[in-house]
Parts: sequence; structure tokens; C-alpha cells
Amino acid sequence: MPIQAVWNTDTYATAVHTGVITFQEMMDFHLQLPSDPRWEILQHALSDWRRVERIIATEDELKLLAVHLSVYDLTLNKLRLALVPGQYENAIEYGNLFVAEMAKYETEVKMLPTIDEAEHWLFNED
Repeated sequence: MPIQAVWNTDTYATAVHTGVITFQEMMDFHLQLPSDPRWEILQHALSDWRRVERIIATEDELKLLAVHLSVYDLTLNKLRLALVPGQYENAIEYGNLFVAEMAKYETEVKMLPTIDEAEHWLFNED
């Protein structure tokens, strides 16, 4: 599975992305998340893209994904989302696009270069 949810605690989950990821795989993954009973109390999410080789998605599809995820943010208790990009082509560009789109919906999201920095930001009010 190219995307897997790892529940670190009941309120903290990591989405681990691996290999080649398509837009449809991203949407399918996010559609199944609310079926987990821990979803309603999720407060911190880390999106780990370090093992990704390539993303097969357009900018418009990434914007659509941001709209979809912004709806989730409205149903959760002030979710904080940290994104750690990988080294694949367009990683920083796509990460910045996604963060900018999520910001339109007042979602608290930030792209950071390392897991340690992402976790520090997630759990501190910096």
C-alpha cells in the first residue's frame, strides 16, 4: 500500500507515503480515514513524504485534495497538520501549493524539512 496510517497515539497519526503515489490513491486514503474510531479525537497529523519517488497528480488535483481535507478540519478539534516533503521532482513546489491551498480554509498546516522539526511544531504552540 503506497499510503499507510500509523497511529502513534489516539490523538496523533502519521500518514506514511511510499513509492509512486497517484491522486486517486491520495483521495482513497483520505476517504477511509473517518472510519477509524480515533478519527474524531485526532489532534495532530504528520504527513511523511520522504519515501516517495514521484507523485502523479496535477496542480488542480492537489487543490481539490486541499478542499476535501479542509472539510475534515471543520469536523475535528483544531487539527494541526505537518508536512515533510521528500526528494522527488516537484516536492517543494507541490508542498508549498498544498500548504497555500489549505491556508485558504484557515487550516493550521506547515511544511517542515525534517520529522523532528515537524513533531516539534505539532506539539508546541510556536
